[in-house]
Amino acid sequence: LEALAAECRGLGAADCIGLPCDVTQGESVRGAVQGVMARFGRIDYLVNNAGVGHYRRFMDLTEGEWDEMVGINLKGAFLMLKAVIPHMVAARSGMVIGISSIRGFETIATTAGYSATKFGFNGLHQALAPRVSEDEKLAYIYGEIELPVQDVLFRMERTGVFIDARQLESQGHELGQKMLELEERAYRE
Repeated sequence: LEALAAECRGLGAADCIGLPCDVTQGESVRGAVQGVMARFGRIDYLVNNAGVGHYRRFMDLTEGEWDEMVGINLKGAFLMLKAVIPHMVAARSGMVIGISSIRGFETIATTAGYSATKFGFNGLHQALAPRVSEDEKLAYIYGEIELPVQDVLFRMERTGVFIDARQLESQGHELGQKMLELEERAYRE
């Protein structure tokens, strides 16, 4: 991990640390979050992106494969949110980005187990988004990675996810500007 952190610094990162974290274990997640807080004093972004998939028909899926996907894809997201959001709320600042999959919105025969975890991931993030965003003034975005950003934004809008691109832009977040540009271009087309 230190070699990777050094490589990031070599690419221009102002400061970077590598911390081991098993997202399926609460103690490991809390330890990593505490390590970040000890080094930087705050957490500006949480990107919930850890994931694993076993693609096979439901009856061929093993219990171990099921447990691994639920543990990483769903429990991992839950534990990261539980560990990070309190620090963002205390700072009244932060952004949560949940990166999911198209299989969290639609499924095919060989992704039943994977899709179940991604539907759960999306439900967890969608349920938290309005509360965290509106009550705590945090940016909260989730979406799928296989579609163009414009499609993700429209999908999130249809599912009721709160995104305030203007607020993000006014706070200097480049993502806010990109979202506004995409929205403007989409409406022109």
